[in-house]
Amino acid sequence: MASLVFHEKFNMWDVVILIITLLVGLWVRLDNLFAWQDFADAVFINGKPLLTNFDGYYYLRLARDIIENSYSVHDVYRAVPDYATNSVPPPLISVILARLSLILPFSLEWIAVILPAVLGALVALPLFGIGWIFGGRVCAYTAALLGVVSHDLVFRTQLGWLDTDCLNVFFPLAITYCVLAFSIENEKKRYMYLCCTAILYVLFYYWWDQATQVVTVLTLFPLIVSLIFFYRPLFPEQYIFYSIIVTSALFFLWLIGVEGILIIFRRIISLFQYVSKENMGYFPNVGFTIAEQGPAGLVETVEATTDSIMVFIFSATGLAIICLRTPGKALFLVPYIALGVTAVFYANRFIIFFTPAITIGLGVFFSQLWQTKTLRLLIRCAVVIVAGISCLGSVYREFTDNFLPQMRPELIAGMEKISKITTKESIIWAWWNYGYALNYHARRATINDGSVHSGERTVYNALPLATSSYKLAANFMQFYVIEGVKGLNEWYRAVGNTSKGYLSAIKILEDGPTLCEQNVSYVNISKDGNKSASQWCSFFFPRSDKPVYLFVNDHLRWSKEWFWQGTWDVEKRKGVLVAKDKGFGKGRDGKKSGLVVNVGWADTDSQKAARLFEHSVFNNLFVKKEFSNGYFIPIKVDSFVYQVWEVRGDKMSTE
Repeated sequence: MASLVFHEKFNMWDVVILIITLLVGLWVRLDNLFAWQDFADAVFINGKPLLTNFDGYYYLRLARDIIENSYSVHDVYRAVPDYATNSVPPPLISVILARLSLILPFSLEWIAVILPAVLGALVALPLFGIGWIFGGRVCAYTAALLGVVSHDLVFRTQLGWLDTDCLNVFFPLAITYCVLAFSIENEKKRYMYLCCTAILYVLFYYWWDQATQVVTVLTLFPLIVSLIFFYRPLFPEQYIFYSIIVTSALFFLWLIGVEGILIIFRRIISLFQYVSKENMGYFPNVGFTIAEQGPAGLVETVEATTDSIMVFIFSATGLAIICLRTPGKALFLVPYIALGVTAVFYANRFIIFFTPAITIGLGVFFSQLWQTKTLRLLIRCAVVIVAGISCLGSVYREFTDNFLPQMRPELIAGMEKISKITTKESIIWAWWNYGYALNYHARRATINDGSVHSGERTVYNALPLATSSYKLAANFMQFYVIEGVKGLNEWYRAVGNTSKGYLSAIKILEDGPTLCEQNVSYVNISKDGNKSASQWCSFFFPRSDKPVYLFVNDHLRWSKEWFWQGTWDVEKRKGVLVAKDKGFGKGRDGKKSGLVVNVGWADTDSQKAARLFEHSVFNNLFVKKEFSNGYFIPIKVDSFVYQVWEVRGDKMSTE
C-alpha cells in the first residue's frame, strides 16, 4: 500500500490564495443580496428578510426559544397530539444563532440569513488541506477554489438557506484531513490530529443531530482505513493505543447495551428505506414526493458539480489515477464517492458530498499535467486556462442565478395574522411543508412538519384536503388532534388489521356519531379491544375538542402530490395522481417539481382524477369558497394567497 506524504512546503503565498478562495466562496453565496434589493417585495416583511428554504424555520424557532428561555424537551408546537421531542442539548446551529443575536447588533432573522453563507465558504479549508496531501499545491488550489464555487454546494449553503448543510460537508472533510495527517505523521504529535478528530466528531454529532448514524460512519471510515493500512508505531506505543481504543469501544457498547445497538441498526435501515424509496408498509414512502429525494441522474450530477462534461471527465480521470497509483489514498474518498452514487440513483441531496471527490480528482489530474516535462509551458497554460474558465463560469452562474425565498411575504403575513385571530391553544392544520414556518411566525401548534412527516402521518395530513366530504374532513381533523397516530394505531390493533382499521375508521367518521355504534358493531373487534361500542364512539367523537383551524394556500393548487397521498388506498397501496397545470411551479434551479418516480399511481384516468380533485375539500374551499357547508367556518378568506377556516366537527349527544 502506497504511503502518504506531504508534497511541498507551505508558504505565505498559499495563505493569500486560501484567503482569496474563502472570499470568492463568500461572494458567490452573498451575491443574491443585490437581487434581493431589486425584489424587496418578495424577500422582506416588516424590514426583515425571509429564509429561502422551508426547514430553516425549525432551527430559527429553536434559536428564539433559547433566547426567550422557553426551550423545552417536550415540543408543544409540533406533531400534535403525539408531540415531538427536542434534543438535549439544543441543535448547535440554533445555539450559534441565539448566541450571535445576543452579541451582534442585527436581528435574529438577518443573522439566520447570513450565517449559512459564511459557514458554507469554510469548506475551502479542508479541501485545501486534503488537496495538498493528495497532489500538492496545484491540487490544493484546484480542490479548494472549484469546490467552494461548485453549484450544488453553493445552492445548499447560499444566502438564506438555513440548514445543517452549510457545515455538513466541512465537518467530514475536516475529519478526513485530520485522519490523513494522523496517518502521515510518525512522531507523537500525530495524536494531536487524533484529538482534533475526536473534537470534530463531537461537534459534527452535535451539529447534524438528525443523522447521527451518517455522522458516525463518515468519522469511523477514514479512521479504520488509517488504523488498518497506515498506523504502524513501535510495539509499546501500539499496545497502549489499541488498548485505549478497545477499552473505549467496549465501554461504549456496555453503555448503550444490546437494545441501543439494535436501535442504531433500525435507524440505519429506516434511513436507507427512506432514501431508496423502498416500500415501507401500508402507507407510502414520503420520499417519493420530495424533490431533493429524487435521483439526480448523471446529467444533473455533472451540471451540479462541474457544469461541464469535459471537466467531469478530467475529474474522473484524476480519481482513476488516485486509485491506480495510490490506492491507500483512494480509500479515504470512498464515502464521498459512495454518496455520489447514492445521489445519482436515489437522492440528489447527496450531491454536495460528491463535490469533494470530484474536485480532488480534478486537482490530481491538473497536478499530474503540471508536472509533465514535455511541452511544460503550453500544458501549464492550458491547465490555468481550463481551471480559470471553470471557476469563472461557476461564479458567473451563481451571480446570474438569483434565488428568492420559496414562501412569499404575503403567505408569511398570513401566518402572522393567525397569531392575532386565534387563541394560543389553537392547532393549525396545514400541509407539512409549512409546519415549521407556522410554528415560528404564527407561534401555533401544527400536526406535521419536515421532521415527523412519515408516510402514515402525511396520509392523515392530506386526507381532509383530498376527500370530497366536508363531514369526514372536519370529523377526522377533530378526532386526530385528540387521538393522533397513537390513537389510530390503537384502533388498528383492536380491529386486528391496519387496512381494515383505516377503512372502518374513515367509515365511522364520515357517517357521524348517530351511526357510530352501529358501524362499530359491524367491525370484528378483537378481545384485546377493551372498549365498548359507546366508548369507541366517544373515542372517535370526543366531547372536549380543541380549537382547530385549516390553513391552505395557493401552492397546493399546482403542487398536487398531497392529493396522491390524501387519496391513498391502503389495500391497493396506491393514490390518485392529478396532472399538473401547464403553468405549474418550479423546483430546484427552475426545474419542474413533482413526484420523483412513477410509482404507486392509482388505476384512475386523468379526467376522472381531475374530477376527483375538483370536488375535493381543498378545491371547494380555496377555489370555490363554499361557505355554507356547516363544518368549515370562514375566518380569513379574502386573500388569493392563503385562507384560514375554523373547523367544527360532530359531537356525541350528551343525552
